[in-house]
Amino acid sequence: MLRLLWPAGLIPVAIWLAALTLGADQPAASLMFSALLLALCAAVLAAPGSRLTGLGALWLAGALALFLVGLVRGWASTGAGEYASLTAGAGIFIAAQTAGRQPERARALWMLILALGAGLGLAAFIDFFIDPDTVFGHRRTFGFNRLSAPFLSANTAASFYGMIALMALADLLRALRKEGRIDARIQRLALPVSALLVCASCLLLSGSRAGVSLFMVAALLLLGWDRAAAWRRRLGEAPEATKLQRSASRGWRRLVGPGLLIAAALLVFGVSGGLYIDRIEHRGLMVDNDARSVMFARYLDGVWLAPLFGAGLGGFEFINDFLATGDHGRVLTSQNAAHNVIFQWLLQTGILGASAALGVLLLTLSRLRQGLTRRRRQRLLLRTILVIAVFVFAHGMVDYALEIPALFWLFAILLGLGVGIADAGRSRQSASNLPVFAKPVGVTILLISACVCVYIGLDRNAAVRITRLSDSAFSAHYSDPDDLSGSAIRLEAIGDRALRLDPLDPALARAAFFASLDRESRNGKVWAKAAYANYLIIPIIAGETENALRQSYYLTPYAERGFIEWRLGFMATIWPGLPEDLRSAAEREARILPPADAQQWRERVSAQALED
Repeated sequence: MLRLLWPAGLIPVAIWLAALTLGADQPAASLMFSALLLALCAAVLAAPGSRLTGLGALWLAGALALFLVGLVRGWASTGAGEYASLTAGAGIFIAAQTAGRQPERARALWMLILALGAGLGLAAFIDFFIDPDTVFGHRRTFGFNRLSAPFLSANTAASFYGMIALMALADLLRALRKEGRIDARIQRLALPVSALLVCASCLLLSGSRAGVSLFMVAALLLLGWDRAAAWRRRLGEAPEATKLQRSASRGWRRLVGPGLLIAAALLVFGVSGGLYIDRIEHRGLMVDNDARSVMFARYLDGVWLAPLFGAGLGGFEFINDFLATGDHGRVLTSQNAAHNVIFQWLLQTGILGASAALGVLLLTLSRLRQGLTRRRRQRLLLRTILVIAVFVFAHGMVDYALEIPALFWLFAILLGLGVGIADAGRSRQSASNLPVFAKPVGVTILLISACVCVYIGLDRNAAVRITRLSDSAFSAHYSDPDDLSGSAIRLEAIGDRALRLDPLDPALARAAFFASLDRESRNGKVWAKAAYANYLIIPIIAGETENALRQSYYLTPYAERGFIEWRLGFMATIWPGLPEDLRSAAEREARILPPADAQQWRERVSAQALED
């Protein structure tokens, strides 16, 4: 088993480690795990017997093309984490496709993923009952009393455990078909039954209405498809063989199998189904003033702001802030994703990028479908991966699970494994028409991408370290406003830290903020910070300060609560010198505060005006 899993088996282990860091959702974690995965994928592709196929090259070329567009447009720094996770996903697809061409290796990798999923599900189940308000020790800020471990979002957990539960269901169907002694049958059933019970329980405890409902539909689809395939197979068998097979297995397959599934379903629903029942009685996903209906209406308008290329990966924050209006400001500014995979891609990559991504996905699914018509072995695995793809994409229409790197990587490894299984047995020439140098070029690209991820990841970690430096250590490293370098994120961190020095260093902060804006000019929050630093140097609302404030409100008319309170506090302090358009912008922003806080701000503004 270990021989079959080396080195491809390290990839799912790395994905599971990424899942334990809240899905590697933070840019620094995404970059570091992407670097690790890209290096592992390069090792798999470089191994003797591996080859790069046209479809794998298309995945990699698509990710690199999006990165190059971002690089040309100046978006690469802000969206580094997302570009890295997408490139790592392409590498994972290639490595899994390589492993999937060998049936024994594909089976070993499938079982490893299932075992890891069951283990993580058991840990999450225990963690939830110890303290429902934490995720492996991390205090959650939303989605209380819903299982979300190892992620922050319960809906992401629903997608994750739904995928593993469908894998377990497929393995259970496979185990029920096999003949043999009763002890051998029990051993074969142990892992799929335990994985199905644990992961289905976690899915129900997530309370995800769409996730649970879509899983039920997907499970029924898989069961129905499997039964239909078995019926067609029996029709094609010789009558004598069919008679012998039925006499040997009728009791076991027809009684134990359905009975086991029904008992498992009743047990899981009885233990964990209460939360789902309670939440399904609430309002639906798309009625009245539900947040998603408001968001989708605004995002549909937002697509036409940059229809061809979008705002770049990582640019959702900027376009989301820009789209916020007074009526829906609270709804939009609290979102970190579009909750719809199509809108997410249209907003970030435009019609061109979203169409290309959809085309690659459809081509991948078409290869899986072709494998079903050609292959005689492991057809159940191909059917399961197709059903999982339908489940994940359907849930992605109302949630953002595919935006979480660890879950996207799990999806990529399953798709790659499926295409590898579909390609198994094909000749080298029919499986890939790429020239012989394609493989070393692919390995080189993966390794270079890993190095780039490490470099950018170190820059992001440096930004975090800057915020933790003492005053003396910070001043020793960053005292010259003319000697600043790094990404927009790192420069913003330098500016923030300069404003926390004792005494403040507004000149350094101003230089850092404007240097950050030179690299990423769409950040309305940094424009406000630059205006504040400039005002500390020259306490007059004119020229550079006024223009920076105006740009801040243009790009980010509303934002999350903490930033709103800070910016409105600054505006109240300088109220007498503000022009009329900036006063109107601040008053509109104050309307989305709770009534008591808005009234308190207005009283502060009035007091400031009287003092003047």
